[in-house]
Amino acid sequence: RAAELEHGHPVVAVQHRIAQLLSTALARQTRLVAVHAGADASFDDRIKATRRHVFVVGVVTSADAQRLVDLGPSPDAQPQDAAQFRTLWGDRAELRRFRDGSIRLATVWGANAMPLEQRAQIVPRMLAFLLRRHFGVLAQPELLHADDQSTADCARPSEAIGDVTAESAGRLFSLSSRIVEFASTRDLSESDADRVTFEAAIAGFDQLQREVKALEEKLPLRVLALHAVAPGLRYASLAPPKPLALAQGRGDDAYVEPLHVLVEFTTSNKWPDDMAALHKVKSAFLLRLAECYAAAHPNAHVDVSSRFFGYGAQDGLLTGASSVQLAGADDFDYERDSFVDIRHISSGLTFRLSVLCEPEGALLAHKAQEM
Repeated sequence: RAAELEHGHPVVAVQHRIAQLLSTALARQTRLVAVHAGADASFDDRIKATRRHVFVVGVVTSADAQRLVDLGPSPDAQPQDAAQFRTLWGDRAELRRFRDGSIRLATVWGANAMPLEQRAQIVPRMLAFLLRRHFGVLAQPELLHADDQSTADCARPSEAIGDVTAESAGRLFSLSSRIVEFASTRDLSESDADRVTFEAAIAGFDQLQREVKALEEKLPLRVLALHAVAPGLRYASLAPPKPLALAQGRGDDAYVEPLHVLVEFTTSNKWPDDMAALHKVKSAFLLRLAECYAAAHPNAHVDVSSRFFGYGAQDGLLTGASSVQLAGADDFDYERDSFVDIRHISSGLTFRLSVLCEPEGALLAHKAQEM
């Protein structure tokens, strides 16, 4: 009642309390916690709104979001902070001795062998645990395991609100637990579900690199390395790259984002000094690479294209929010953004290869100085 008087409305009071508790408990794992109370409720509907209202919680995670152990205070050195930590986490808080000799409270959320996809669920699991313990909000079993549910319900704080056993108990719907399901191909069978992982994508990239390097004798220059540019090949995308279900021989999603890869060849003093000529040579390299790869892997789907394929010289080209009109065929270099798309058979992923040319950087720097 005091909080309701302070904030002017019970919904606003609960919103403030959720945001304050999550910000305190997840201070290391998040940079920002935002709680939106949905549509404004009128004062006459305060009782109905208190019983059932939709809150949207969003978090911006920090670099420590995937840490397996959340360190708390030392009971001896910080008794008040330790008591608050135990109130937040209940029996989830364990007293542990660490390698530096310190004894601190901590919550453990997994073992060292935990895959990256499961580590991405640590913050949603922590959030679901806190909402159940302090607000009586129920979550899906795949997000909050049975052991965590019983631990959250054990010795709940006196100031906790909500009853997990009541029919009117709140429900938590987490988008984070459905990201991989959303990003997965519709046609993947259950036996192929393990293909939608970062490790599977990187293994496919490594195999592609070996396959391309095996073509060195047929290429003008030796392949020095393949560099992963796509976020999905560097553990930096929201969800793992999704493969196409080529093995089943049936249709799939209408569009799958290709994984960008740069092909670096050994240095040579025969690269042209003219930018237009350099782009044409790069396109010729890609054409030769596509021909050799298609000959060595006849079942693979290989396409050579350009980012501007399909645009005539007089067509409008949409670039960002502005439309650029091309004056003539000679005023536009179609070879500038050529690439090779390889639909990999074993991994089911589509890789987009373009040429990394070291002299091009020097030419662009020289042109920039002339401007």
